Amino acid sequence: MEESSTLSTGDQLHDEIALLKEENANLRFNLERLEREVQVGESLRAESVIARLAGGRLSSNNADHDVYLSRQKMQLEVKFSRINVADKRHKNPTARWAWHKIFGSSGQKKFDRLILIGERDDRYAAFYATSGHPLVVFDIPYAEASSFTIKTSTLMHEMRSIQLVTNPNSTASAASQIFTLYQTTLENIETTYGGKCEVIL
Repeated sequence: MEESSTLSTGDQLHDEIALLKEENANLRFNLERLEREVQVGESLRAESVIARLAGGRLSSNNADHDVYLSRQKMQLEVKFSRINVADKRHKNPTARWAWHKIFGSSGQKKFDRLILIGERDDRYAAFYATSGHPLVVFDIPYAEASSFTIKTSTLMHEMRSIQLVTNPNSTASAASQIFTLYQTTLENIETTYGGKCEVIL
């Protein structure tokens, strides 16, 4: 009788563990879906900000670019990234921005300028061109963009991403040159490309 009771308890624990694993998998799936939805929403918002500042129009989803400037006949690709921290256990962890699919899923996207927007890392705010602004902005010519990318996929199509440490004084990657060469401000975006609209962020 005691052995039967032990087996019954073991079976019950096994079922409870299986149920917890299933619930955990569902929670993880829902969290990943929510994160994707947030990322898509933030990217669209970034594109809208640049379009209004530069006096351009948003392109269709399957276009080679995100914003078209009719007066200059220029195509802008816009990417947004939140801060990514690899190991939050450290007191002063390394953080980076990661902009994915720079040239699209097929690697064939063509545009004139790549506008990268990153969430400000408050630890280094004084070193950014936009020290008082919640966003850090970079404006990179198409011809130079590839040199800052890394391959981040082994799928059928090669995908290129840019990963940049948020500390401007770091030389952790080749992409660190972006700070000295292509950091800009939203005000400069407006001045350079000719938009005259007030943008509320």
